[in-house]
Amino acid sequence: MKKVILYVMMAAFLFSSAYADDPGISYYLPFENLDFISDDWVEQTGLKTIGERKWELVDGRFGKGLYLGAVPLKYDDDNMSGLDLDMVTAVIFNVGYVKRKGRGYDEPFIWGAGKLHPGYGAVAFWVKGSSKPESSDTRTILFEQTTTTWGRKERQLMEVELLRDGVITAYVEDARYVRHSIRTKKVWKDNEWNHVVFMWNRSSGLSLWVNGSEAASSMGSDAWWENQLPGLFHLPMAQAAYDELYIFTGTLDRKEIRDIYRKNIPPKASDAPSAAEADDITRLKNAFTTDTSMLPVAEPSFGRALVFREITPKRIHDEGITGWWIADGCYELAWPHEYSVFTVIPGDVDFHAEKADILPPPGTEVNYITFEGNLDS
Repeated sequence: MKKVILYVMMAAFLFSSAYADDPGISYYLPFENLDFISDDWVEQTGLKTIGERKWELVDGRFGKGLYLGAVPLKYDDDNMSGLDLDMVTAVIFNVGYVKRKGRGYDEPFIWGAGKLHPGYGAVAFWVKGSSKPESSDTRTILFEQTTTTWGRKERQLMEVELLRDGVITAYVEDARYVRHSIRTKKVWKDNEWNHVVFMWNRSSGLSLWVNGSEAASSMGSDAWWENQLPGLFHLPMAQAAYDELYIFTGTLDRKEIRDIYRKNIPPKASDAPSAAEADDITRLKNAFTTDTSMLPVAEPSFGRALVFREITPKRIHDEGITGWWIADGCYELAWPHEYSVFTVIPGDVDFHAEKADILPPPGTEVNYITFEGNLDS
């Protein structure tokens, strides 16, 4: 009997692409000008100017780039500034006291919810700077997407970091506090333009491409279940220039990565929403040089393939607001249920639902249902 690759088919619930690995662009920063400043969280506070943050438009890899000249002072990792809660709270607290406390928060801070999906996607950008900052214990983080959840231990959802030996590491942290990491060999070119592509797919693993070549991968060997929700992402590398930042709704294949690297030509979402399911597997294989023999294999009976489909609720519940826009933090609702309440004090109120009413889409044939989450019992 012919073997059929078992895969997870992600149902699109935010973007227009029909499946998770159709790499449409969900956010793009060309840095040709500062028009994106209206998206910046610090700018929205009105508490710090671009001049104070030492932003400068310079010659980029393609056109203009953004140079970040300010070098932040060190700060505690766990204190009442909000760093022990999440990056959103930290920025609100610390920007207001920047002159007195010497906090940084000079780089762009942009809301990642609705732009970056924590379960699958890719981020690509050019960056130019030194792997050896003046302070020997300073971390050089190239990209960080934080969470938006209070009451948890972590602040980071995913991170791409440059080490002093020219090695780049990256990770995604799942909802169980398990950190899924990969690490390159020495790949960084100091004070030259470097192109970084970080891709993740929770059904398979992670991959890092640097300057057009795959530098590290865990694809096919490191799946996980659920992530926390995205909050702010930022570009923390000080005294560095950034250019052509893309966030994609899915992973990229070799040709797509090299087109961005060589010509700054990004892929476009598929024009065919009902693309063949086998294309998902082909795309994953091409994106991560995956040996498909490592993937789980199902022996279907009666000529039918076994398919797992992920369904994200359209209505979790706050009257008319659809579920995703509550869950991803675009609305300030701590517990999205009809009978929950919200206060500004973390932990002041809590609510645990005891049942779930499920209404499948019309015409759906359901054989079984599973739930994901951090369940007490």
